[in-house]
Amino acid sequence: MRIGGYWCVRYADWRIEDGVRIRKQGLTHKLTAILDEHQRLKRPPKYVEKLQAEFMESNTSAERPEMCSTIAQFVEDNWLPFISEQHSTSTVTTYKFYWMHLLKPRCGSKLLRDYTTPQAEQMLHEIGPPSPPDEKIHSAQAPEHPLWHL
Repeated sequence: MRIGGYWCVRYADWRIEDGVRIRKQGLTHKLTAILDEHQRLKRPPKYVEKLQAEFMESNTSAERPEMCSTIAQFVEDNWLPFISEQHSTSTVTTYKFYWMHLLKPRCGSKLLRDYTTPQAEQMLHEIGPPSPPDEKIHSAQAPEHPLWHL
């Protein structure tokens, strides 16, 4: 179907809200922009039908219903409780800080099944490397520093 200058597909999907799996109707996904030579077409060309079939194939969550949850739901319901049992309090506090302030705003609303490893790597590169260590502290920790010879 055409919506504005795009070929789109309308579909229904399962989502998890408040721990309950519900069916969402009337969702829309943009497939591709309409090319100039296809402006007068009412039906999509073959390559768009292929894109639609690929999207609908990747959109099925019948065999794995947990994949229709968002990354935020997974982290808060599964991962954070798991690490709370496995790690020390200071480690868990650090992980929660990174989740709430760096990761959740960038990827929390995305669906698990739609988020790929290259997308995660790109997001981590956008966040950037951790800040460099304080040179004074680093140099004071070196074994050849005079502080160690007192």
